[in-house]
Amino acid sequence: MPDLSRRVALVVEDDGPAPITIADHLAGLGHEVTMIFQTPGPAPLVGKYSVGSMLARLDLGGVRLVPLARVVDIDGGTLTLAHSYSMRRWTVDGFDSVVLACGSVGDDALYREVKRQHPDVRLLGDAYAPRRMVFATRQAWELALALALG
Repeated sequence: MPDLSRRVALVVEDDGPAPITIADHLAGLGHEVTMIFQTPGPAPLVGKYSVGSMLARLDLGGVRLVPLARVVDIDGGTLTLAHSYSMRRWTVDGFDSVVLACGSVGDDALYREVKRQHPDVRLLGDAYAPRRMVFATRQAWELALALALG
């Protein structure tokens, strides 16, 4: 990871847990982190029973949350934000570094490689499509049932 200065703006355009993990890690390293995200809460794809402990860590780490905002311009340490719905604009400044957490893409390269040698390989989880853990767990459960019933 490149060297980051003390005050970090984390621009979030990923609805999964990765941006929360990034913010938690940076705060643990002593950075002052501000998460800026377009949704009412960070990580809407993380289940309501799982996200609580993650948000507790962010709070204890001093991470500042800016919901319902998207970054429309970055000029040095100043970010111009727009409200997700009203498009009202405002600026936040004083950042030394900007980190982008802007999405997940499934990677099925390992699956395709193994499938050539073992045709009965299945594609599951985020390699299939990044999404909520509950969907990946359900997909695994359905596969286990299908294999058991053979």
